[in-house]
Amino acid sequence: MTGPAGNLFEAHRDSRRPDDKPDKHLPKRMQHETTMKAVIFDIDGTLIDSVDLHARAWQETFLRYGVRTDFRAVRAQIGKGGDKLMKVFLSEEQIARWGK
Repeated sequence: MTGPAGNLFEAHRDSRRPDDKPDKHLPKRMQHETTMKAVIFDIDGTLIDSVDLHARAWQETFLRYGVRTDFRAVRAQIGKGGDKLMKVFLSEEQIARWGK
């Protein structure tokens, strides 16, 4: 993967002291100095709103086990964790039988 900072293998060298020599174990093309200019962290929902996709995946999984759910009801549960979400739509017996 590449970006403004170059190859990901180069990024670890940014933490070196100025007197460190290039890493000889890396290929020659990766031994030049690189300064990282930016880092992007994608907190779920920041760059891509994945709530609908997540809800649809739960709905499809429930259906594979014969449990019909309303999309809006599943969507409203997204974010609370699968262990809590399953308790809303499955009985204790179903959870025990099908696992965590």
